[in-house]
Amino acid sequence: MVLLSISDTDGLRFASSFKNLKEPKMENVNPAWRITSHLQYQLSAGHSVRQALLIVCRSLESPLDESLFKWAQQFPCPPPSHEGWSFLRVQLLKLLEDGLKGRPIYESLGQLESEILESLSSEIDEHIAKLPFLSLFPMLFFVGPSLFLMLIGPLLSSLIKELSS
Repeated sequence: MVLLSISDTDGLRFASSFKNLKEPKMENVNPAWRITSHLQYQLSAGHSVRQALLIVCRSLESPLDESLFKWAQQFPCPPPSHEGWSFLRVQLLKLLEDGLKGRPIYESLGQLESEILESLSSEIDEHIAKLPFLSLFPMLFFVGPSLFLMLIGPLLSSLIKELSS
C-alpha cells in the first residue's frame, strides 16, 4: 500500500505503510473519559483490571494517569487522595477499586463513560452558549468603529471640503 504524505522540507514523499505514520495523540481530552474508554477496550481484549489500568495509564499524560498508575502498581494499598476531584473521577476511582478487588466492572464502566460524555456535552453546550456574548465585545470595539468610519468618512470629507471653500 502506498500513502501520500506532505512534508514541509521535501514537498511530496511516499510512505510505504501505515507503520511510518504516527498515531495522533488524544490531547486536551478529559482524562477520565479517555481512561474509561481505553479501559473498556483493554477489558474486552481479555486483560485483567490491573493490567488494563497499567496499560492505559502508562503514558502518564495527566496527573490522574500518574496517580492511578502508581496506585495500580502498588495495589493492594489505599487509593490515592481524591481531594479536589470531580464527582465522576471519584466514581471512577471507586469503580476501579472494586475491579482491582475482583468484582466485575465492565458494564458499570460503560455507564460511567456515558455519564462522563453527558457531562462533557453539557459543559461544551455551556461554552457554546457564552460565545455570542464573548464575540460581542470585539465586534463593538474593533469592527463597529471601523464601520462607523467607513460610513461617516465620506460625509466628513465632503463637509471639510465645503467648509474650506
